[in-house]
Amino acid sequence: MSIINNEVPNNKILLKRITVDPNDKEQIENFNKNFITNHVFNQKVEIILPIKKGANEEVEEDNNNESDKKSQQKPKAKGSLLSQASSSYLLVEGEFTSLFQEQSITPLPSSSNNKSLDGINTKQLYYQIETTLDLLLSHEFIDKYIKNGGFYAISQLNFIDSGNVVAFLPNSKIILNVDKETYQELGLLGKSSVFKNLQRYIITLDMTSKEYQRGSKSYTRLIWSLKDRLSSINLICFYQKLNSTQLQSIDFPQGVKVLPSYNQPTQEILNLRLPTLNIINENLNINNSNNDIKMIYNDFINEWVEVLGFASLGINLNQVKDFEIGNSLLSQCPIATKCLKATQKGLVSNSFILELIEKIKLMLSKGLIEYGVLNIYGFADTPISWNSIEHNFLYGGENDQSLLILPNNKFISSNLIGTYDYYC
Repeated sequence: MSIINNEVPNNKILLKRITVDPNDKEQIENFNKNFITNHVFNQKVEIILPIKKGANEEVEEDNNNESDKKSQQKPKAKGSLLSQASSSYLLVEGEFTSLFQEQSITPLPSSSNNKSLDGINTKQLYYQIETTLDLLLSHEFIDKYIKNGGFYAISQLNFIDSGNVVAFLPNSKIILNVDKETYQELGLLGKSSVFKNLQRYIITLDMTSKEYQRGSKSYTRLIWSLKDRLSSINLICFYQKLNSTQLQSIDFPQGVKVLPSYNQPTQEILNLRLPTLNIINENLNINNSNNDIKMIYNDFINEWVEVLGFASLGINLNQVKDFEIGNSLLSQCPIATKCLKATQKGLVSNSFILELIEKIKLMLSKGLIEYGVLNIYGFADTPISWNSIEHNFLYGGENDQSLLILPNNKFISSNLIGTYDYYC
């Protein structure tokens, strides 16, 4: 794996190149861990797939007779090519429809949630809740959802640079990033922030620790502190059992205000100017031993991220604007390509992202797309980013990733991180 660190105004871009052997279980697990599952909280995921025209639309049977083979070698009529192109779009779009299908559910009463959501499609279900933290730390809730792992929750409507933020991690830990005044009021043991020493503090609670066993003095003190000295907070959350790909319903304690929600999907076919696979490979496979290679790579990284930004916004720029924009990569792709663009926004699970990667790899193996782009957006006010490293906010709270999925199991990861973040 090669890594290139590119400094840009107010943030950093890290480019990582990796090849994964699909038959090597250890390589696959390391890729999933290092590139996907170590980023816990995702508020939006987006795919952009440049569709090949009429690719692999005909399947030859082994028992075709000679006359059939000769007929297949004859030039196809224009109408046949058009129908092949349409078929490619339909195949790609149809493959992802079930993953980006809008759902609707009837909200549960805000004051009680003893009803089960069994029988409802919970694949993209998450919960918006309002509660005090002590309610989520009842022993019943800890034993059922937190201690065994798989409970994800992150605070909303609070800001990491000026308020108090909370995250429940799937490894049974709880992270509180609080201001100095709140830290002193809580009286819980923590450490000063890496970024704002003596102004903000990080409190980490491991709910598997003997320290917080039922009836212990530490647990009693914790509940008392959270109940009386920390106001109610808004969180979004879901529960996913370890080694499961499905999200599970949650029975919250009495007093928690609950609103079940689904991620909001979009799916459309757009004409977008994106570089071809050949152009991308030319920029990635430059062999140069002198220092100029760093400048070449930096230019490619910046221009690639800019092109992705236009595509993400659904902008198909007119060629007249090329000189004004000054993006040489964009100028190399004058003809727009039909692309599938689909998004999910809310609280997106990593299992859903891994499923998307497998779908994209399947489309590549069938020759239906040139390559796949998977954009993952984190929360600006999350207390952690990659590998549970402390996250903070300066001009922006970026902790985003763009994964370029190429044929032959090659991946290019572009990570956009904020100025204050020091690891990705």
